[in-house]
Amino acid sequence: MKTSLTLFVVLLLSGAHARDFLFPSVNPPGDLRPDQVEQYITIIWDDNAYSGKTGSNYEPEPPPLAFTEQGWVGGRRVEGDWSTDGVNPLNIEEGDMGMSWAAYTLAGFEAEPAMAWSPMAAYTEGDRVRHNDTVWISGAWTEDEPTLDPNYPEQNGGHWEHAWEYAYALGAQTPSITNPDGSQLTFTFNVISGLMVPTWPIDWQARESKYGYYVPNDEFYPEGTPETERHSKIAASWGREMPIYTSESQNEIFVQGYITQAYEEALALGHEIGNHTLD
Repeated sequence: MKTSLTLFVVLLLSGAHARDFLFPSVNPPGDLRPDQVEQYITIIWDDNAYSGKTGSNYEPEPPPLAFTEQGWVGGRRVEGDWSTDGVNPLNIEEGDMGMSWAAYTLAGFEAEPAMAWSPMAAYTEGDRVRHNDTVWISGAWTEDEPTLDPNYPEQNGGHWEHAWEYAYALGAQTPSITNPDGSQLTFTFNVISGLMVPTWPIDWQARESKYGYYVPNDEFYPEGTPETERHSKIAASWGREMPIYTSESQNEIFVQGYITQAYEEALALGHEIGNHTLD
């Protein structure tokens, strides 16, 4: 018993030196005092976190709320292969809420309200997208990739001859928020990896993912829940605003992966990302 306890303490202390940056923790990391440990601000989002990106939906009122009564960030409704105007009763713009707020506003960056261009979506006249560090404006309905045409914006018979107009380049952004000593403030975003898992099909009551699905029993539902509001499948590792495809082949997308886009942008801004399920 004494030998086993001694071995346990030795293993615990030897492993602690590998965790000098893990703070706060249930144990003092690396046998160091808290003021000797480099600390990070950690923001943890649960698996229903909103991306807050232009084109994503939000709830302007407490539930119950029909999907048709949802608000849309930036007043743009983007689903699958189409984009159109949407209601925005709370006047929320990108950078005002969710992961977009954390990646931009909280860390001292100015959010760019233009949507991230997706090769799986079509855009209508006037849509603004970000692509290759540039903002473009759609001159007509198009699925084409934004490219610079030296002849733009010539017109032919009152119709746009070219699909995209160059708007402006996106320059590098510098955080405006600093620590008291003047050093750059660093945020580490911890996430549940399930948010990144693609799901299918469009039908929310029969959705699955590469990790499979489960079928809930009666205990899952409040008493009296009608059959029309029950699931035949619930995807394992599901979350909000993850990519949703029409089928398992993932050839056609229904909803873009806004959370994935938001974290890609956070990385580009210099943030670190962890997975809070590890520690």
